Amino acid sequence: MIIIIISFILLFFIWASADIRSGIYLRCICRGNRMEKAVALTFDDGPDPIHTPRILDILEENNIKATFFLIGSNIETYPELVKRIYDEGHIIGNHTFSHTPSYTLWSSKRIYEDIRKTNDIIYKITGKYPVFFRPPFGVTNPLIRRAVNNRFISIGWNIRSYDTLKFLKRNSISERIIRNIKSGDIVLLHDNREGSDILLESVIEGIKKKGIEIVPLNKLINKNAYEI
Repeated sequence: MIIIIISFILLFFIWASADIRSGIYLRCICRGNRMEKAVALTFDDGPDPIHTPRILDILEENNIKATFFLIGSNIETYPELVKRIYDEGHIIGNHTFSHTPSYTLWSSKRIYEDIRKTNDIIYKITGKYPVFFRPPFGVTNPLIRRAVNNRFISIGWNIRSYDTLKFLKRNSISERIIRNIKSGDIVLLHDNREGSDILLESVIEGIKKKGIEIVPLNKLINKNAYEI
């Protein structure tokens, strides 16, 4: 009996850490106002020299503003892409500098320094310090909470594309997103994967057919994206 109880407790803590929507360790905004018939698109892990420009072209063609949670090391490598993202009116969020699995085991101080380092790089390019932060892999714990609390707004999602899984076809991913999407949803996509542009086109088309507007994340959740 004791083993069963301990197992359930362990499973609970694993779930609390792995599911960003749990809010157990860190309260994250995972959806916007359900009353407004609108959703927001977010992209993780860029910028990418091949796929990000394609994503930006599609967004521009459809007059849609999205949010890009960028990795600091990628920002340093492709600053011109970061400038294009910002200049075209999209929101830039912080996705840490290193985006490494071991990040979850770092001290709160080291986590904060990693996030702040990324913000400083973004500021040099855009003149703005992002407030929106997305934890790598959607994992949270008390250490991350201490690093983030009262400094950044942690952003999650409630529609996860799973577009990083190579065995999933783009059309099946799109169909699932469109089937499940509802007003107020925050959609998680990636702009560094093969076929990400094809997936985006399909998702946009499906959302529009449902009569749902795609709006900037700051508008959906009514929060400032940058330090004032």
